[in-house]
Amino acid sequence: MYVDKSGVSMQTLEEILNSKTEFARKFLGENFNISPENVISNIITSISLMESDVESQVASLIKQFDPKTADSIYQDALFERVGLKRIEEAPSSFSINVRGIEGTTVLPNEMILEINSKSEPHRFSNVSEFTFGNSGVSTVEFVSYLNMPVKILSDTEFKITEAPEGVIGVDNHSLCNIKIGRVRESDSEFRKRFEDISNMKVKCTRNSVLTNLSELTGGIDFVSIYDSNTDVSIPAGSILIIANPKVSDEEFGAAILANTILGINYLGDTTVSVPYGQGHFWDVKFQKAKAVSVQIKVVLKLKTGSYMNNVFSNVKREIVNFVGEKIFGLGANIYSEIFLVPTYAASGVEGVIGINIRKSSDTGWLNALNLNRDEYPVFDLENIYMEVQ
Repeated sequence: MYVDKSGVSMQTLEEILNSKTEFARKFLGENFNISPENVISNIITSISLMESDVESQVASLIKQFDPKTADSIYQDALFERVGLKRIEEAPSSFSINVRGIEGTTVLPNEMILEINSKSEPHRFSNVSEFTFGNSGVSTVEFVSYLNMPVKILSDTEFKITEAPEGVIGVDNHSLCNIKIGRVRESDSEFRKRFEDISNMKVKCTRNSVLTNLSELTGGIDFVSIYDSNTDVSIPAGSILIIANPKVSDEEFGAAILANTILGINYLGDTTVSVPYGQGHFWDVKFQKAKAVSVQIKVVLKLKTGSYMNNVFSNVKREIVNFVGEKIFGLGANIYSEIFLVPTYAASGVEGVIGINIRKSSDTGWLNALNLNRDEYPVFDLENIYMEVQ
């Protein structure tokens, strides 16, 4: 099994056996081969089978993180993160007029109807308790015993198979409120629905607006939406969109209008007039995120024989590469200790005495930096300071 940035590559049992055979030949000679008569061969085969089984289990687990391959309860959990739930099984139901003697009470599930058909004798029971009034007629809801689709048409006839004394019959012509049940949505159906919804530019939902706007900001971490549910200072009917657009203000404003309800009150420090309809314009506001330059101070202990300037260059390069692979979005919380990894990876570093960070506009050094919700960090070589002890 090989893991890299592109994913996981699984080995076949034959590939595992070949790999272990090649390794064994380093000690047992080039003529060594797997054979059932050889004890070492049997050990290698057993180990390879166990490794293959572990890889199969890992592969089964890995696929649960991909919407295209996740299944069962893992698919449910994955899709629920975007607000999508599996359609559960449901019974078929209908309402029909039941005739009976005044004052007769029928308890839930006490009356049983069957479709008057030998080929499909599906059974239904009354959902709720009911009592006949002076008209002698009650409209009653019945539900099927099974969670599945049952073919019920407006002219379907039913017969009573069980009922308490005082129930006379049913009026088949009064059939109404027909609801066809269904089986539980399958993995493939659920996946197809997820794909269909993902491809739609659905308006109004927070997740869909964030997803659609993130295409213009370089990622979901560079756009945020606040309303009265998430910020009590924002009036009802208003939204504040904070973003770092990679497109023009006009293009981003048009995207906001296209993905939200016309008439909502927009907040922010940037206003663009967006055309809609014929000759109409709508003022759209949003708040532009501010780039914050982050400074890093590293205090080192050098290895004997290392040149200070070379080590400093190595550390700076490792830190810049490290942050380049990370995503620090709006309102990022940055802890100085995360820079220990790239610092120790630099050639010539014996130890790290301390690492601190701060905004370039601040005076004191910190162990953690909590940016405001409209700020995102920017790192560069010039803002990495080095000291030696």
